[in-house]
Amino acid sequence: MIRYTGCDQSLAPEPKMKKDRINVERELQRAKNLAVGNKERIFMTFQAYIDNIKAKTGKTPEEFKKLAEKKGLLQSGVKAGVIVAWLKEDFGLGHGHAMAIYATFKGRTK
Repeated sequence: MIRYTGCDQSLAPEPKMKKDRINVERELQRAKNLAVGNKERIFMTFQAYIDNIKAKTGKTPEEFKKLAEKKGLLQSGVKAGVIVAWLKEDFGLGHGHAMAIYATFKGRTK
C-alpha cells in the first residue's frame, strides 16, 4: 500500500497499475493543496478572455455593447442571464466568455 502522510489513509484507493498510482497521487496532492489553500488551477486573466473573444468573433467589448444597446439589452431590469444567453446563441460564446463581456457592460475590467 502507498503511504500518504498527513491524509486519511482510508480515502486513498489501492492502485492496480502504475498509471492508477500516478493518478491517485495526483488527486491526493490536489486535495492537499486545496486543504492548505493553495490554488492549483491556472486562471485566465480577464484580458486573455477578451483577446480570445476578439479572436473568435472579431468583435471588441465596445462592439458587443453597441449591439446590445440596439437590441435593448442594456436597459435597467434586463438580467445578466438574458444577455449571456444572447451572447451564447448569437455568437457561440461559452458561459465564461459571455460573462466577461457582460462584466465589461457593467464597467468591470479585472
